[in-house]
Amino acid sequence: MVIVKFERLDDFWTEKDDSIKIDFSFDLLGVMVIWRLFAQEIFGYKITTVARNMKYYQINLFNLSTIWKVFQDEAIKNKVAKLYNGKDSKFRDDLIIFLENLLVWCFSEKNKKCSKDSKEFSVPGLSKFNKSGDEYKDKCIVHFGEEYDKFQILTRQIQLGISGRHKSPFREMKLDYDNVFIENSEWKEAFEKVRNSYGNYDDYVGKIINFLKGKELGCIKYDDVLGEICEHLCGFFSGSQQSDNEIKDFLLEKMGLTKGVARELFEVVRGNMSKTPREVFLEVLNKIKETDSFEGEEAKIENIVELEEFLAPIQHVFDALIETSNDDLSDYQKLENKITKIDIQIDNKVLKKVLEHSETARERLNKLKDVVKGEEKIKKLIEYHNEVQEERGSVSWIRLDSNNKIKRVRYKPLQTLDEWLKKAEEEKLFEKWKNDYYISSIKTVIQTM
Repeated sequence: MVIVKFERLDDFWTEKDDSIKIDFSFDLLGVMVIWRLFAQEIFGYKITTVARNMKYYQINLFNLSTIWKVFQDEAIKNKVAKLYNGKDSKFRDDLIIFLENLLVWCFSEKNKKCSKDSKEFSVPGLSKFNKSGDEYKDKCIVHFGEEYDKFQILTRQIQLGISGRHKSPFREMKLDYDNVFIENSEWKEAFEKVRNSYGNYDDYVGKIINFLKGKELGCIKYDDVLGEICEHLCGFFSGSQQSDNEIKDFLLEKMGLTKGVARELFEVVRGNMSKTPREVFLEVLNKIKETDSFEGEEAKIENIVELEEFLAPIQHVFDALIETSNDDLSDYQKLENKITKIDIQIDNKVLKKVLEHSETARERLNKLKDVVKGEEKIKKLIEYHNEVQEERGSVSWIRLDSNNKIKRVRYKPLQTLDEWLKKAEEEKLFEKWKNDYYISSIKTVIQTM
């Protein structure tokens, strides 16, 4: 059994999501913690490996804008003051659970009424809700003032639901959850964009506010919710209202994808979705070298190209170790000449600035630089992999015994090293990048727009 220790909370999702492809089984050298720091120098932590679906960005903005408007109502403020003793953040979290569960329930009910030929609505938590039958119907959609773990549809929903997975990106977009209680310019602008994008949004918000004012803030049952509210929600997140609205342009701007090198990467990907990360970055690098419009930003692309030319060959070599059947370490010495770059030429000030965000990233990069210097590169690479897996509490895929014989524990390869090398040469494997630098996240943003 392989035990996976997640290095970052928002790389984990509690329900199957086919758009998520990050798995530490495929990051056996633990380099993701390195390359994402350089990529986030461009994207500013506004997209991640899991926060990349434009529909969910929109739903989160929609819900939080609604919460912002709810907080402006004096009658509700008075109720909150009595029930929560001034703990507005607890009320905000209860509202998040309420609105996310509400969306799931409304979609579930709507799907029951759809014909077999109609496209069903989808949202995280819906499949779990549907599989439970009527189990949730007798529960509270939320119980204001109580611990919300009893009412979550998704496991640890407040951290890992739509809202939780976008918390860091929204904070970087200056749409911080902790500022949703006050009438500030950022949330006011967001509210106006939502209002302009969804017809009858004012009516929906009004019904939510009146519903909450007309109820004792305690257990709200699913069947208590007005059908009109559900009709509004299903209309907002389906059909023509999703094809073109101000929210998408607003979010793209807030995500930093409308200016600088991030915009250039976005536009290159949008122009040809089949381009690889290598092709995308090199095309943008060539473009910005021809203009003076990206002063200070060219280095961000150059750093990534330099870093990947260092990391990718090491990772390809390690792939050969786990994908081939030779059991003698000496057979693999011929791979050492595939690691041609033994250092990275990135300005030390930049390197220090990036790596100060993560002690783990700094240590792993320095260890990899030691691995590829001098002799016994292959042996040192296997030992490095063992250290990374041990740090995670995971099983190593490959080890050396006292006689330098290779022991593989994950699966038994079907090809020899010579066969692997022949195929690698035919496919020009060592010219290819291994790491993504959030290009797949950009592709998902575009696909879900």
